[in-house]
Amino acid sequence: MVPVVFLTGWALLYPEMVLAKIMGGDGLKINDFIHVIVGFLVSFFLFVHVYFCTIGATFVSNFKSMVNGYHEPH
Repeated sequence: MVPVVFLTGWALLYPEMVLAKIMGGDGLKINDFIHVIVGFLVSFFLFVHVYFCTIGATFVSNFKSMVNGYHEPH
C-alpha cells in the first residue's frame, strides 16, 4: 500500500501527469481520494501495530523481543 501512496503523492505533486478522466470522473479528485484513503489505512496499520507492541508483560517487552529475538514468557 505504501507504493500506492507514493505514486499518488507523486501524481499530486505533478498534476499535469494525471489522466484527465478516470472512470468518468475528474482524474485529480480520484487520485486525491485514493491517496487520502490509502494513507489513512497505512497510518491506522502503524498505530495498531505500535499499540499491540505495548500490551506485553511490560510496556517495552515486545519491543525488546523484536531487537533480541527472545520473547519473555508471561
